[in-house]
Amino acid sequence: MNLYKKFLRNFIFMTLAISFLVVTLCCIADPYEIWHFYNRQGFNLYSIKGENIERLTKPLNFIFHQRDAQALFIGSSRVDYALSPKHWENLTGRKTYNFAVTSAVVYEMRRYIEYAAANDKNLEEIILCLDFFVFLDIPDQDVVNIMPFKDEKQFEESLPSPANLQKVIFSWNALKDSFDNCKKNHEKKYNFLCHDLNGKFSESYIAHHYSEGGQTFLGIFDFWKNQFTFSERALKDSAFQDFQKIIDFCAEKNIKLHVCILPLYPLHYECFNECWNVYENWKIRLASIVPIFDFTCFDENLIRQENFWDTSHAKLIIGDKILNSIYSGNLEFGEILTPENVRRHNEEILQQRNIWRKNNL
Repeated sequence: MNLYKKFLRNFIFMTLAISFLVVTLCCIADPYEIWHFYNRQGFNLYSIKGENIERLTKPLNFIFHQRDAQALFIGSSRVDYALSPKHWENLTGRKTYNFAVTSAVVYEMRRYIEYAAANDKNLEEIILCLDFFVFLDIPDQDVVNIMPFKDEKQFEESLPSPANLQKVIFSWNALKDSFDNCKKNHEKKYNFLCHDLNGKFSESYIAHHYSEGGQTFLGIFDFWKNQFTFSERALKDSAFQDFQKIIDFCAEKNIKLHVCILPLYPLHYECFNECWNVYENWKIRLASIVPIFDFTCFDENLIRQENFWDTSHAKLIIGDKILNSIYSGNLEFGEILTPENVRRHNEEILQQRNIWRKNNL
C-alpha cells in the first residue's frame, strides 16, 4: 500500500511538473504573440504563426492587454495593413486597438463589436471598414469557416474560455509551435514583431512578407480573378441585416460609429466588371442606412502603385490620410455618401474609372 501511495504521489508530482514546464515554455516562447513576457530577438520576437491565427489571438490580446481601449478598428486585412491605432491616438487622444482579421465577414465584425463592448466599459468609438466582396451572395465564398481557430463560443465568453487557453498554453500544437518559433527566430534573427502591441501588422512584418514571402503586387488580383466568378451576383440580405444590427447596437451603447469603404488600387476593380451595377447598388443601399465615408476613387494618391502593397492593400501613407479625413470631416479624397449624393457619386466614379482604363489598360 505504501508503495502504491508513493508511486501515485510521484506520478502526480511528475505530471504537475511536466505540465508546469509545458505551460511555462509556451508562455515564454509565446508563439502566438499573446503574453509578451520575454520578447527577445533571436529567441521569440517574431511569431511565425501570427498572421494565420488572429481569430484566436486578437480576442485574447484584447482581454489581457487592451480591454481599456477607447476606440476600435474593425474590418479585414485592409485595416490591418493601412490603419494605424497610434495615428488615431495622436489625433484623438483615445487608446485604440486594431481588431481587424483577415477576410472578416459582416456577421463576424458584429460579434467582435459585441464581444469588445461586453469586456470594455471604456469603449467610445469604432471605425468600421466594409468590403463589397463579403456582401455578395457567393455560394463558394466560405472564407471565415476555413480560417484557423474559428470558434463561435468565444463570443459568448466574458473571459477567455478554458478551451482557448488550453490551445495556446497546453496543447501539442502550442508546444510544437513554441519550439518551431524559437528555432526560426534563432536562425533568422528577426528584429520585429508580427503585430504591434496595438493589434496592427507591424510595418517591418509587412515589408518582410512582401520581400521574402513570395508575394507579388498582382497576386491577390490574380487569385480573385481565378477563384471567384462575379457574374450574375446579387447582394446578400443577411449581410445588410448584420450591418443594421451593428448600427443599432452602437446607438444603444452610445458608441460613436464611423463607417467607411477603404480604397483599392484601380486595377483591382477589374474583378467587379461583371457586377459593376451590383457594386453601385451596394453603395446606394449602404448610404440609405447611414452616411458612409467612401474612399474608393481615382484620386492621384490612389493611382500610384507605390502607395499600395498590392492591388487590395493600401499602405500607411493612405491610411493616415483616411484617418485624418474621418477625424476632421474634410476628406483629402473620396466623399461622404448620403441618399442625396450617392448616385451622382457613382456616376463620377464610373467616369474616372473609364478615363483610367483608357490610359492604363
